Amino acid sequence: MCRTYIYASPTTKPDIRSAIINRLIQSPEEFGLSRNENFKDDWTKISTRTLAKWSGINDLNEEAIVQKVIIDIKDRLELLKQVPQAIKPILDTFN
Repeated sequence: MCRTYIYASPTTKPDIRSAIINRLIQSPEEFGLSRNENFKDDWTKISTRTLAKWSGINDLNEEAIVQKVIIDIKDRLELLKQVPQAIKPILDTFN
């Protein structure tokens, strides 16, 4: 199975981190993110996408999987371009 993940890393300011994660998962369509698990103080998974599955080595199509990964990365990049603007008000309130 081929999957991609996005995690929120730990920080020294958990209150800011929590506010940012809540903003990013507020509308899953906006950034393609949603909480897959409860918040933790360390790494919190906020996205999982399954790109390909196969049952055996003979079913593995590496070129097709590479193309799916490229498409996924481009899609995620497009969605995540707006993150700095979205979290700026949160960061401004903590400064």
